[in-house]
Amino acid sequence: MGGGRVLLTGLALLFVSTPALGSGIGLSSPRPLALHDPDKIFSSKKQKKMCDRMPGMKEVLLQAVQLSVLSCTEQLADQRWNCSLGASRIRILHKAFKETAFLYAITAAAIAHTTARACAAGHLTACSCDLAYPRGSSPAAERWRWGGCSHNVRFAGQFTRRLLRKRGRSEERRPALLVHKHNWKAGIKALLGEITPRCKCHGVSGTCQLQTCWKQVGPFERTGAVIKEKYLTAVRSAPQPAADARRPVGDVSVRTNTIISRRRRRGRGRRRGRGRGRDRDRRRRRPPSVGPSRKLVYTDKSPSFCERDAYGPGTVGRRCQLGGHCAVLCCGRGYNTQLSSLVTSCNCRVLWEQRSVRVDCQSCTNVTEVYTCK
Repeated sequence: MGGGRVLLTGLALLFVSTPALGSGIGLSSPRPLALHDPDKIFSSKKQKKMCDRMPGMKEVLLQAVQLSVLSCTEQLADQRWNCSLGASRIRILHKAFKETAFLYAITAAAIAHTTARACAAGHLTACSCDLAYPRGSSPAAERWRWGGCSHNVRFAGQFTRRLLRKRGRSEERRPALLVHKHNWKAGIKALLGEITPRCKCHGVSGTCQLQTCWKQVGPFERTGAVIKEKYLTAVRSAPQPAADARRPVGDVSVRTNTIISRRRRRGRGRRRGRGRGRDRDRRRRRPPSVGPSRKLVYTDKSPSFCERDAYGPGTVGRRCQLGGHCAVLCCGRGYNTQLSSLVTSCNCRVLWEQRSVRVDCQSCTNVTEVYTCK
């Protein structure tokens, strides 16, 4: 009996200490990063089966993974953690750092971006152009009208949410998973905020008497810059119960302010022959709120990333820009100064000879100072 208690206690501790990982793709997947094989970018079999039923989707998701990696390395090139890939990325995903929030947000935004464009380009059979008018628009009263082939951000957002959603209601309510879910939703919202209209003029001799307009997602560099700003201003928070949360043992009666068990509630409905009055008091339990909807949220304090450790290679040897950037990036250790020379062609001129043309250039040497962290 005592051995059984020890075994149960050990299993409980193992479950509590096991990190909660979301259903990520690519950068947000706790698996080695695959940039060329679409079958290895998923973190669960359910995700792969879901995409197998949609011809062309795996190739689109592979493009999204490549786009997210490129954007991550470009946006964080001047930060202590510069989106280093490998085992350190997987260890970061086991935490709820600011960097973890960035990985989930940039991944979700890249998936929605490539999916919306693929729908409009006809690369997917599951979707096409978005032909719905934006809310509040009345094109008949203006000198323009909605038309063309809009990027289908509506389908892209819904698909990204379904793809990244963790299966199982009990699992989704775990604090770490709530934070990950919040952050990939914030990434999708960052993309939706960069949608711009594009118009084409119609009329005699280009008079532009009427314009046809459609919606399109902007360059992903802009979305990446927005997510980086969210990363720099991320909010540290802990999940707080929602105001209308209900206890799992039953529902709250508004009239008597008491908890009604499910068995008792079902019995009352049968005896009275109606359950509509009680159904009005029944509300779906909402997950706890973890922070502002458009902010990135984290719960674990990030390491300094100054020295090489399990979470990154450190900043020794990294290039920095003279000024405050070197002081921050080099963590106060100082920096080395080296001279770098680059030979380029300059002062070129075109020489016309009898039957040929020749370009004559001089060689110029540019000497610049390069600063690297000690």
